Amino acid sequence: MKKILIICIVLTGIDRNGITIQLGCGFLRNEKTEGFVWLFTEFKKAMGGKDPANIITDQDIAMKAAIAYVFVNSVHRNCRWHIMENARKTMGAFLDSKGDGKQELADDFKDCIDNSFTPAEFEQKWQAFLDKYELNNDERFQHLYDMRHCWIPAYFMHCFFPFLQTTARSEGFNAVLKRYVNPKNSILNFVQQYKKIQQRIFSKQDLQEAATATKVPRYLTGHPMEHQMKKAYTRRLFNVFQHELQLSSSYYVVRVEGDDLIDVVPYRRCPDLLYGTRTFRVTSSRVEGLYSCTCCKFERDGVLCCHILKVFDALAVREVPDRYILPRWSVEPVVDSGVEVAANEPLQEAQITDHGKHVIRYSRMCTNFNKIVRPFMADDEGYAIVSKQVSALQSKLVALGKRRASSVLPGLECEQVDIEQPAAPRPQNKSRKKTSSSTGGGGDPNLSQQPNGAYCLN
Repeated sequence: MKKILIICIVLTGIDRNGITIQLGCGFLRNEKTEGFVWLFTEFKKAMGGKDPANIITDQDIAMKAAIAYVFVNSVHRNCRWHIMENARKTMGAFLDSKGDGKQELADDFKDCIDNSFTPAEFEQKWQAFLDKYELNNDERFQHLYDMRHCWIPAYFMHCFFPFLQTTARSEGFNAVLKRYVNPKNSILNFVQQYKKIQQRIFSKQDLQEAATATKVPRYLTGHPMEHQMKKAYTRRLFNVFQHELQLSSSYYVVRVEGDDLIDVVPYRRCPDLLYGTRTFRVTSSRVEGLYSCTCCKFERDGVLCCHILKVFDALAVREVPDRYILPRWSVEPVVDSGVEVAANEPLQEAQITDHGKHVIRYSRMCTNFNKIVRPFMADDEGYAIVSKQVSALQSKLVALGKRRASSVLPGLECEQVDIEQPAAPRPQNKSRKKTSSSTGGGGDPNLSQQPNGAYCLN
């Protein structure tokens, strides 16, 4: 029987909690433009005919052409990780070497890429970098520069690419596939394994939803905005906002033109690991309620930066304007199984998945138990009482488990939900011709096929 080699294309995105979700996957016979056009067209149909706002892929030329044809309204950029991996194939560890001044070169290169907030700033830093290390005639760096419009963050600062620079999210799922899916097995086996992996992702989502619904956050600053955004954001995004609100205390403001142009300057003794030690300029219009910062965090991540929050404090703005609270990260509305829940209405167990019910119940049990025992953790008598009651409770639950086990009919097996472990890889025959098809780096030699790293974010 003739074996047919196929390529698995994985499409991933980000949900309202900022975690990776699987949008789907497809199989192609080859990596030609026609195949990608078919795949993306079917994906677009599944998404109600909407183009994803943004897409990150590797440098596959055929995929790029298909994206331009199908997703005409999407912003497409290449994965930085793949570009640097390809660069290392010709440079070796040139950009990562330590000693002999190489570490300084690597740091300057990283600073040029990560800390350039405008194309003009990148161009200036890049030329200074080349001059400093006498690399003006180096073809390897010239090649990276020629591709700058498709991967340098400075050229995408005003585009919505939340919390990511590379296809690392997709690569993470690819690693799971390579670990648990044997390409020598049937399509049916792949589908079964894929569904089980997807169930794990659903469970992670349920955990995040349960955290939003049941956990009471710890307020860090007492600022009115904390209470406002706690009601607006999912728990994970609320934590991101809290971090930015905390960072705002590391800055002071210098008015350039009244309240319209304000420089946000870091204290020397409080360097910001996220934004460095540079000064950022905030443009504000209190009448229209418009604010923008040169760091472009809101445009890029959909969350206000610490610099604008600092300006809010200076201008006595006590609440975040509605236009800066994206529904993308909001708890409203919560839709699950056809049930819609308002933002001010707590999530009820009947309105979420079965697994979500279990997660919420577990969270509540842990929270309640913690509240009871915490005051007595240093009390010997209290500890003795808790230990005695826990032992009695354990005995009752063990007895309950035995009664339920005895009620199961003999020979009736429960469904196996754990992901199957792959079979041990066979020794590789060096004389055998390589048949793998991959566009990404870091391939597993034990696999004949590697999932591609294409993914779309809606």
